[in-house]
Amino acid sequence: MPRLFGHNLIFVIAAAVVMYLIGYLWYGILFMEPYMELSGLTEGESTPAWRMWGVGIAIPFCYAIGLAAIIAKTGGFGLAHYVKIALICGALFAAATSLSHFAYEPGHAAMLTIINVSHLILVFAVGGIILSFGRSSEIA
Repeated sequence: MPRLFGHNLIFVIAAAVVMYLIGYLWYGILFMEPYMELSGLTEGESTPAWRMWGVGIAIPFCYAIGLAAIIAKTGGFGLAHYVKIALICGALFAAATSLSHFAYEPGHAAMLTIINVSHLILVFAVGGIILSFGRSSEIA
């Protein structure tokens, strides 16, 4: 099976797909109403299809590929190592970037930031879990 940064490509793809599905559940079901209200969206408004599907699906693939690359560079193995590195990346890169909206955009609701940051930390943790099963300790 082809590998990407020492990880089985199937697991990298699986991590990206699961990350995307978590986003769908997070924003489309669990927090749909508060997210729409805090974002100033109405039910009649929608994101253009090219943006939602093209850019939207590219984001978790970037997360999964980046996470695979960073974890491979650390040289560690095992579920605990993967989750630790994934949480560090999720908190210090993804969540910190999301916090910039709260810091620099007037009117950006604190609750919207909490919804976004918690989503990012969750998807990185789950991505790390999935990737941990796709890397052999014999492959450095």
